[in-house]
Amino acid sequence: EKRINLCIAKHCFLTCKGCYNVFCENEEISGDKIIEFLSYAKKKGLSKVTFSGGDPLTRKDLSKILSECKKLSVKVNLDTVGLTFTKARKIPSLNIKVDKFLDINSLDGVDYVGIPLDGSNNGIVSKFRIYDGDLFGEILSVLNLLDKNCINVCVNTVLHKHNLKDLENIYNIINKYDCVKKWQIFQFMPIGSLGSKNAKMFVIDDKDFDDAKLKINSLNDKELVINFKSAAERAKNYMLVNSAGLAYRVDLNNNVVSFGNIADKSSWDNIINNLS
Repeated sequence: EKRINLCIAKHCFLTCKGCYNVFCENEEISGDKIIEFLSYAKKKGLSKVTFSGGDPLTRKDLSKILSECKKLSVKVNLDTVGLTFTKARKIPSLNIKVDKFLDINSLDGVDYVGIPLDGSNNGIVSKFRIYDGDLFGEILSVLNLLDKNCINVCVNTVLHKHNLKDLENIYNIINKYDCVKKWQIFQFMPIGSLGSKNAKMFVIDDKDFDDAKLKINSLNDKELVINFKSAAERAKNYMLVNSAGLAYRVDLNNNVVSFGNIADKSSWDNIINNLS
């Protein structure tokens, strides 16, 4: 299936040491331009879009974007920490408050809400994701809310040096939630300004990743779908679009190939033809 990852928000509630995102100073691309591009891309074979960031919940027009995507009948994943599902939060870099996300009904058109969980306690979680508070506890509160509202969840775990031996504990936690239908485990990628800067803190080799895959798959006796995604696989197959609309792919040496901007109609075919 043709899929694309739109990093539609340039702000986040966290400051992650291994963040791979290329944050852009330019204004975020408008919701209208996002939908215009996706409408065209759907006709050309696009089947799935993942909205990420930053954090999409920092955008005021997120509900409208999700509603329009539902009309397009395209698969939608929403990758977010989910913190404003439970209460208003501040963006640390701006000291600006984002109101509580009240339009839970807009998630009806979302196939999966992706929630990060990188450890079985706050000590492990905070090795990678920086937050002023008990992020582990906050994420469990988000999962409880989504469970209550029967929202399909995909838990996303970045596998790195500090949580390599904690996967079984994470598995036991997420199996308590009926809403969690899928678990994606990503090998840490040393890309982006922070990811490359802090690579030595987090990089694991391919053997460790493969061993973890064998162990977890041997434990899984439930209907939970588990996908392990290696760094090499993601670098080859994932096209990203930053918050200003620039489409690009980055390899493990931080070499970037650009395909145009989704705000520019003349770039659309080149972007779509290079999707995988």
